[in-house]
Amino acid sequence: MKNAIFVFTFFSLFFSLNSCLKDTCENVYTYQRFDPVYVKPEVLRQKVAASVSKELVTTGKIYVYGDYLLINEPDLGIHVVDNKVPANPKFISFLKIPGNSDLAVRNGLLYADSYIDLVVLDLKNPLDVKEIYRLENAFPSYGKDEKLGLLVAYKAAGVTETFPCSENSGNTFFEGNVIWTRDNNSLTSGLKTPSGTVGIGGSTARFTMNQGLLYTVSTSNLSAFKLEDNGVTKQVSTQNVGWNIETIYPFEGLLLIGSQNGMYIYGIDNPEKPQLLSTFEHWRACDPVVSDGKTAFVTLRGGTECEGFLNQLDVINISDVRNPKLIKSYPLYHPIGLSINEGLLFICEDDRGIKLYDTKDLNAIDKNLIYQDKSFSAVDIIVLEEDKVAIITGEEGIWQFSYKNPAKWELLSNIKSKTND
Repeated sequence: MKNAIFVFTFFSLFFSLNSCLKDTCENVYTYQRFDPVYVKPEVLRQKVAASVSKELVTTGKIYVYGDYLLINEPDLGIHVVDNKVPANPKFISFLKIPGNSDLAVRNGLLYADSYIDLVVLDLKNPLDVKEIYRLENAFPSYGKDEKLGLLVAYKAAGVTETFPCSENSGNTFFEGNVIWTRDNNSLTSGLKTPSGTVGIGGSTARFTMNQGLLYTVSTSNLSAFKLEDNGVTKQVSTQNVGWNIETIYPFEGLLLIGSQNGMYIYGIDNPEKPQLLSTFEHWRACDPVVSDGKTAFVTLRGGTECEGFLNQLDVINISDVRNPKLIKSYPLYHPIGLSINEGLLFICEDDRGIKLYDTKDLNAIDKNLIYQDKSFSAVDIIVLEEDKVAIITGEEGIWQFSYKNPAKWELLSNIKSKTND
């Protein structure tokens, strides 16, 4: 158990009678244990290059750039898919990037996190992608072990154990090199990170592009990176945003940042150093956010990961960005990603699939459900406005639908992930 971090997600207390001598008390804890991930620098910093395509095992973030669909394989790398014909997507190559979780593209250059580094790849020829720049230590590490290498992340594993009631009843305590806490977000890694022609990311992205800069969020910081056409990348600012930061979404000179405690609106009149304009607070919950300019749509979800109990859609008036006001809240099942396009609101509801609403009346969105499909899980979505194509990612893989008829979608293709065959 040395060098492990443990995080509680739920606990229960029970008492038992020990024979006739005395009562004994035990705490039964079911929690997440976060084990350290060490990577040697020479392994982490091997140059990234395109390799032959391979089967999709686990679906992570998705990103659209031109005719290409880029699919993150969590912690392993990025699949490059020719998606010129959404009904017939073709895997072209795989980019092995250790510790990768987020990505963004500008002017043919792909920016991706590799644990604590930011790598820049030339994507102009997807069959011959090459690393052209690496910004080492762009994101913080937890430390270094001379033998094991860089401590770059923690991976969770569920564990149930029993302890005497007399031991460690506080919210946080120490036992040797082990840290225990009932706050399941207090020690998350914060290493999930970071825009001309730029691509399109989903609502759960932690990277976004604007005005020749890459903006990234960790669990507490907002960072800005200045991008050169030759791939050279320089970090120009980092500022604390709050805590439990999750997503970033750009729209018309604004950065909308979602956290488990609220939505933050940042202006980028000074692009290299975004300025906080306002905060809209809510009860604790996970909350991706999108906007059409005058209105922000925020999905709140509860559960173990997000701690809270809310599962709803918040509709917020942001016509005055310094004074956001709630218009109305709508109960939902377990919403995650979402997208707004031409008055149509797409909401992913986890294992209950996808919903499409008409937002013509912001005070009666729930009465204007146009379409629903519960046959698959839906986590995040990218909408291609021109082609009327919705690309949806979920636990079982990726679905592409035509919604030219909003009330009757047509399935174009399904890329299945191996873990759900």
